[in-house]
Amino acid sequence: MRVNKALLFASIVSLSYNAVVLFSVFLNLDWVHSRAAGGQFNSFPTLIRIIYLFMGFLTMALLFWLFKFYKGISSLKNSRFVSFLKYLFGFSTFMQLISRSTDERWNAIPAFILALTFFNLSKVKQSGD
Repeated sequence: MRVNKALLFASIVSLSYNAVVLFSVFLNLDWVHSRAAGGQFNSFPTLIRIIYLFMGFLTMALLFWLFKFYKGISSLKNSRFVSFLKYLFGFSTFMQLISRSTDERWNAIPAFILALTFFNLSKVKQSGD
């Protein structure tokens, strides 16, 4: 299976959106209160803000790696990592869809795009393309 460049680009956009949401939670911005943590907070607790900051940095690292892969600078070296991400974003899609917050349910779209991308990348690695 070949790498789908359009899907990779959509994933870069999705990860960028995720990073904005994560860092917005850390900054406790008003617009994100209904889009994260089940929409249950008017002000995010400090622990959640720290966790979201850490997740934001991990998202930025993944975004950087995916962008390098999109540009052809990086390659798929660890198929377990790609498979882990495939399942992680699949689980994330499910969790977003069952959220109490209708605004947070929209986050399932970027999560699904990322799950599809890593599913595609896991097939590329297995077929040797």
